[in-house]
Amino acid sequence: MKPGLTAKSAIDRFFPDFWCNPADVLLRASEVVIWSRQKLEAPILDIGCGDGSTGARLFAGRKIDMGIDLVGSDIPLAQACGVYKKAIQADATHMPFKNASFATVTCNSTIEHIEKDIKAISEFSRVLKPNGRLLITTTSTRLLETLKQLLTPDEVEKLNNRLAHFHYRSKDEWRKILRKHGLTMVEHHYYLPPEKIAAWLKIFKISTARIYHRELWSYLRDSPYGKLAPKNLITRFLKFYLPKHIATDFSENGTWQYIIARKS
Repeated sequence: MKPGLTAKSAIDRFFPDFWCNPADVLLRASEVVIWSRQKLEAPILDIGCGDGSTGARLFAGRKIDMGIDLVGSDIPLAQACGVYKKAIQADATHMPFKNASFATVTCNSTIEHIEKDIKAISEFSRVLKPNGRLLITTTSTRLLETLKQLLTPDEVEKLNNRLAHFHYRSKDEWRKILRKHGLTMVEHHYYLPPEKIAAWLKIFKISTARIYHRELWSYLRDSPYGKLAPKNLITRFLKFYLPKHIATDFSENGTWQYIIARKS
């Protein structure tokens, strides 16, 4: 595994574009550090490429052979982001690829958003070449427990609906699911300990506060009022504040998990 980026270097990839969405920066910059350590063998399939704004930062300096996303309107943007050789609209639970098409499948903070996640794992295994690797970052039962300590039951439910989180699975659950589909968990790490989740949650609450039927970050990004915000000042503050909350290493008490599995 290669050395990872520093928190500052990871954060710098997100500014100025993400200045109005610091909660996303905290999570995604932590993932940038994780992915920067990993060598990926081509051909590579990325699940949940979205509009490419995250992938362009996660995989900066690399080329990903194929990106897929369920949202068709995002595909032209992903195709133009400079990372994906090709991006198409596709369902992760029923992909239009032949068996054993890819040496690597990546799935960054996406599997928890797929209601039929086990079906998706079956598809990931199908399109992987023998000895190919699946790399996943996702939620865990630890994250759910942390959220329950920080929020009321109603707030947890609202947060899950807002984030479209269908699953919080444990390490052992994932090991069994992967094994059932011909994949062996060869590496597992936790990251983002509870204190960093608490910091993320505070930022998230502020940026998603609703003002006249829209969330604050949306006003800052899209509305005429956003032009009145001191963008440069906010960016400078975030570059100072966020680095101490970025997960630059794995942690035993982490709440998110990074999984690497190999196909038999």
